[in-house]
Amino acid sequence: MADLIAEYRYGGCTKRPWLHKAASLMVVIMFCIVLAPYADKFVNRVTLQVSAYIIAIMCMMVIAFKSKSVSYHNVKWFWSLLFIYLLFLFVRLFVDFVLPDKGFFMYNNSETVMFFYFCPILIPAVFFFKHKIEFNVRKCFWVCAIIFAICMVASYRAFLSGDIEMSNDGRYGSGFGIFSISFGQYACSLILISIYLLRGSSIMQKIILVSFILLGGICIALSGSRGPFVTLFLCLIMYFVANNPKLIWAFVIIGILVMFGDFLKELFMELDSYLRSIGITSFSRIVNTVFADDGLAKHSSGRDILYDEGVALFLKHPFFGNSFLIPGKIYVHNIILEQFMATGIFGGLIFIIINIIAFRQGIKLIRFNRNLSIFPLLMLQYFVFGCLSLTIIALAPYWLFMFLTISNANTIK
Repeated sequence: MADLIAEYRYGGCTKRPWLHKAASLMVVIMFCIVLAPYADKFVNRVTLQVSAYIIAIMCMMVIAFKSKSVSYHNVKWFWSLLFIYLLFLFVRLFVDFVLPDKGFFMYNNSETVMFFYFCPILIPAVFFFKHKIEFNVRKCFWVCAIIFAICMVASYRAFLSGDIEMSNDGRYGSGFGIFSISFGQYACSLILISIYLLRGSSIMQKIILVSFILLGGICIALSGSRGPFVTLFLCLIMYFVANNPKLIWAFVIIGILVMFGDFLKELFMELDSYLRSIGITSFSRIVNTVFADDGLAKHSSGRDILYDEGVALFLKHPFFGNSFLIPGKIYVHNIILEQFMATGIFGGLIFIIINIIAFRQGIKLIRFNRNLSIFPLLMLQYFVFGCLSLTIIALAPYWLFMFLTISNANTIK
């Protein structure tokens, strides 16, 4: 029995606990590095990010030298398609940013663009293709939850002290150089991790986790970003559907929302009125999007224009792609459309296929191995984040949790 408990805790292996710690450190670094701006007062952000990725890659090297390679029988096509797609992506990045030796507003030069292609994406892909890491998942994500909670508390304190100013569109950022959209998504991560950790926790731990959930909800509301609400809803639906193949819980939830739609509308409108009366208008964006008569028609933040331009760029060069960015503007704010723009119809279709494979395995993982269910949930969160607000090379957590999901696919019989 003791051996079985140890096997459950360490993901199937009771040997070499120091390798488990190296794997945990790698996961914590590659996930929590998105919070690097919170450390700007203590260390240069670029120095911290580069140092963190170097440590993570060193952990990969140690694990690679000390563990055997694996063969992914269940998902062998995934890796072939992934590396073909990554080749397409590299060619596009090289043509758009390295040859003209330029960057864009998120990455100031071509060296930075390549750094965020190799370190969070290609190197981990090669590592996970050959090796499966084993570590104490719950302890690892307790560390992540505490780190995220500390950062959310720091933002909340900055808000209470008046150090955070409202943006022109009625939203609050983190106060630490993180935009409101990303700030809300990181609060969403805290909620998802806390929900995952609730199962099997002691009473005191559950009290702490519930406080983390409340803290995350407050920070999402302050951010005024709609994306985290959409993401959280979709992740919870995925979790319920995976555990209930007959979809009964999904229908129950949707039915309740429909039945009490008017009541929820009044409740949120009253809450919004109260918040505006005390000077908080960030929540209005969310309420207007969901409940206003014009809905998304007047609250799309210009994304509909970006999408139209992205589709036009793809149609000009549908086979080999046209551009990673909308020329003279910004990224298209949708990673699916972005891949069709950048890599053409072949790269775009391959990107969709690898995600279908990953989410299919993720649903099985949630259903049959709840100890690892956090991987596909966070993969879905950052995938939706990318579909709403970000670019593919700025989604390190998405790639990390995709690889973790796929590398554990062989545990599903």
